[in-house]
Amino acid sequence: AGSAVGFAKLGWNATANAYVSTEVRALGEVGGVTAAMRAPRLLASFTHGGRPVVVVEPLPGDVRGLRGDQQAPTSAELYALCPVERHARPGATAHLRAVGRRLATAAEGSGDPAAREVLASATDLLARLDADRRTVPVQARWHGDLTPWNCARDSSGQLWAWDWESCEVDAVAGLDALHWEFSVLRESGPVDAISLATCLERARHHLTAAGHGRTTHGVVAAVHALTMVERAAALAAREGSWQRVWVTPAQLGRFLVEARALLV
Repeated sequence: AGSAVGFAKLGWNATANAYVSTEVRALGEVGGVTAAMRAPRLLASFTHGGRPVVVVEPLPGDVRGLRGDQQAPTSAELYALCPVERHARPGATAHLRAVGRRLATAAEGSGDPAAREVLASATDLLARLDADRRTVPVQARWHGDLTPWNCARDSSGQLWAWDWESCEVDAVAGLDALHWEFSVLRESGPVDAISLATCLERARHHLTAAGHGRTTHGVVAAVHALTMVERAAALAAREGSWQRVWVTPAQLGRFLVEARALLV
C-alpha cells in the first residue's frame, strides 16, 4: 500500500553490529516514552545470519527537519529522555572511562605520526580531567549524535530524535547541547571556522539548566573534544587512513588546545 510499517537497521560488520546493538539497548529504555522529546518505539530486535537487526516504528508523516524556522531543541527537550541523575567527578563517569579505554586502544594501533601526536595530547587532557576534583551534573545517558539531521518536529511541535546508535550511559551533562551547536556550525561552514568557545557560548543556557556552574562549562567542552578525537581515530582505523574522516589530526589538535584552555 506504500505506507511504512517500520524501519530496519542491519549489522553488516563489527562496527555496524555494535551500533545496532547500542540502538536496541537505548530504544529499549527511551523508545515510545511520551515526553518533551520522543524517540521511535522499538518494534523488534533479533539476529539474522549472526548479525543484529533492529526495527523501529515510522515517524509521524508530518515531521519536518529542524532547519530554517523550525525551533532548535529546548533545555526541557534535551533532558527529557536523558535526565540528570547524579553529580560526580568527570573521571568517575562511565562515559569518560569508556572514552579513555578507546583512546588507549587507538594510541596502541596508530601508525600515523600526526595521529599519534593528537592521541598523546588527548591522553594528557584525559589525565587532567581524571584529576579534576570538581563535581558536575551527570545524565543517565546522552544521545551521542544529536544533530539537525537526526531530529524533526511534527505538526503539533513535538520533537522527535532518532539514530540512537551512539548513545552512552552516565555522561557529563550537556554533551548533547554542545554537540548540537557544533553540528549546526559544521553544517554551515568549514571545520576550521568552528570554535569550541563559540559552541560553548551558544549552549551555555542548556548547561546552566542542567545544573552546571559557570566554572564547569569547560569540562563539557573537554569531554566533547576527547569524544571527537576517539571517534575520529576509530573511523580512521576502520578506513585504513584519515582521508575519509571529516576532521584532520591537525584540526583535532586545535580543538584539544582550545579545550585545555577552557578547562579552568
